[in-house]
Amino acid sequence: MVDKAVSNIKETTIIEVKSLKKYFPIKSGLFRQISFFRAVDDVSFTIKEKTVHALVGESGCGKTTISRMLLRLVQKTDGDIIYKGREIFDLKGADLKAYRRAVQIVFQDPYASLNPRMKIMNTLSEPLEIHKVSHKKDFLDIVRHAVNRVGLDSDVLKRYPHEFSGGQRQRICIARALMLSPEVIVADEPLSSLDVSIQAQILNLLKSLMDEGSMSLFLISHDLNVVRYLSDEISVMYLGHIVEQAKTDVLFDKPLHPYTEMLIEAAPKISREKKTPSKKTIYDVAPPIHINQLSLSCCPLYPRCHRRIDICASVAPQLIEYDGRMVACHLFRKG
Repeated sequence: MVDKAVSNIKETTIIEVKSLKKYFPIKSGLFRQISFFRAVDDVSFTIKEKTVHALVGESGCGKTTISRMLLRLVQKTDGDIIYKGREIFDLKGADLKAYRRAVQIVFQDPYASLNPRMKIMNTLSEPLEIHKVSHKKDFLDIVRHAVNRVGLDSDVLKRYPHEFSGGQRQRICIARALMLSPEVIVADEPLSSLDVSIQAQILNLLKSLMDEGSMSLFLISHDLNVVRYLSDEISVMYLGHIVEQAKTDVLFDKPLHPYTEMLIEAAPKISREKKTPSKKTIYDVAPPIHINQLSLSCCPLYPRCHRRIDICASVAPQLIEYDGRMVACHLFRKG
């Protein structure tokens, strides 16, 4: 494991998510009967000061929906998102503007998140102007410092997004997120649209920024190798539910939940030895069946789990504390 520069810093919670839910209405049938798609269902976790909290899981499990609720881009159905003791959906006016300044996002597609008609100088200085954090005469120096910080030269400021490679555009997006000196950056699959060689460069950039110890990172990813390298704590998500939470080294050394085991087994590994897999991976079993298609009292992983027991078919497991982490599985229930 890579040593974390934040390991000896007292952990203070910046954002606490409690029993968060997001249900999307579905209209169907002749009389437009309404049902609900449970994208996020009773999710809880914390983002601590100057640490990396990773949220992992397959596509469609609800990771991006959570990131959009953290940014108040999507309205919650129920639950709480607490920022420094206050519910973010209650914030208004100056308080809301301060929250938006404190929590920034890096999107998955760097090209789609940059205005193609704006030069990079205008793109990066726009947050400074909106939040009035400095005089206009200082904008150039602040922007130059930001692009240098992410490994780009100042000459990029006169160019347009289409003139850059994918990796360069993602560096620009990271620089934009840093412009307001945020406390938390939400990175939603920041590497998935990039070539493998470029992914390594951006990953090292994120690592160096975290080593500075000036902010927290909420990293959303399906790549277990990236998460293992960068994160301090991991929440594993499956079909709208958190199934396991643990410190990164603890989770990889001894995964408890069957889904966590399958994810780790499925992660690409570089090895010269040919080994016969001892467990089924997520690619050896049936595709996910969303909880909307199952009984709500059933464990969401039941159709795919190779360790299921009788109770899994009738009782949904609760997230409980076990062996120094949180896990939602009947195999570890108390009593």
